[in-house]
Amino acid sequence: MKRFIETLKKQFVVTNKDYQKAKMSARAENLKNLIPFSIIGIIVFLALFAMSFFSEIYGKVGIVYFVLSITMILCLISSFTVCKKWGVMVRPTMYLFMFALLGYGIVQGTLINPTELTVSYIVWLFAVSLLFIERPIFENTIMLVSLIVYIILARINQTDEMFVKNLTDVLPYGFVALILCSFMMKFKFNRLLLQMENQELIDFDQLTGLGSYSSYSKHIKEIKKHGSKEAAVISLDVNGLKHMNDTFGHATGDELIIAAARCIKETLSPIGKCYRNGGDEFSVLIEDTSVDIERTISDLRVKCNKHIGIRVNSFSLSIGHVKGSSEDIEKLIVAADKDMYADKKNYYTDAEDRRLK
Repeated sequence: MKRFIETLKKQFVVTNKDYQKAKMSARAENLKNLIPFSIIGIIVFLALFAMSFFSEIYGKVGIVYFVLSITMILCLISSFTVCKKWGVMVRPTMYLFMFALLGYGIVQGTLINPTELTVSYIVWLFAVSLLFIERPIFENTIMLVSLIVYIILARINQTDEMFVKNLTDVLPYGFVALILCSFMMKFKFNRLLLQMENQELIDFDQLTGLGSYSSYSKHIKEIKKHGSKEAAVISLDVNGLKHMNDTFGHATGDELIIAAARCIKETLSPIGKCYRNGGDEFSVLIEDTSVDIERTISDLRVKCNKHIGIRVNSFSLSIGHVKGSSEDIEKLIVAADKDMYADKKNYYTDAEDRRLK
């Protein structure tokens, strides 16, 4: 029994840890879905409201369609304004939209044509679970409330025979919808988590935790968009890595790369974004050039010199940096690399052990 319960949890329960991890991605996807579906809802419900003036069947619930239209308009306005400014408002806007959809299904199945349109409510129950991403327990609570409201209104508006007949349809399909909703929400959260993990592999270097070359390339494109703003580039390269690999093995070489990345991150991340471009090469892109870059680089050299590790202690970096217009970011990168290689040449020229070349 315990194993069965654990299996159910894995299939249908989204843990708080997973929810917190995927919350921002779920919020962004829900907002993206809210806008087009709100527009569709406005068109549909305004059309039904217009029809209520010419149809006896729809006329008795015209006010309901008017309220639903206003609700859809509010959802759309919220999606474009408060939701984008305050992301936390996506969730209540999404719930308002869901209540509107389920309310429409209830109205169709209990007020417009109680003898024929019960199936429409069942359709909306299934549809709700496909539109958004939310924790199953909250979405199922909403669906359970709508089931109770449907049953109450059906009892009031339907004959005993019709009520029993529709109840035998609504209850089993309603609980199937709850199960489907739980499964779909779990599936959607797993998809988001997988996407985030894949994106993390793309955006971050797995050895050092710094930004990857892919992230570096994206950031360069973003800087170019800024036009005439000033930017700075720092180019860095670890000294003596080949000697370390050849003499002490690649495990020691990896420790040296990790130590360099840690020193770079701790010293330079407050002034710019740090990336590992590959091998022992690193870059830092800086958009706030008012900072004292030269002093920060000096602090970095001291930090590397004082490093104490398991296999690697003191080490040094060859560093080059330049400032200039963000429009010429590629030229700045070339100039920073040139400055770095000049620093590396000086390092090997001054080194006692010429074999490090």
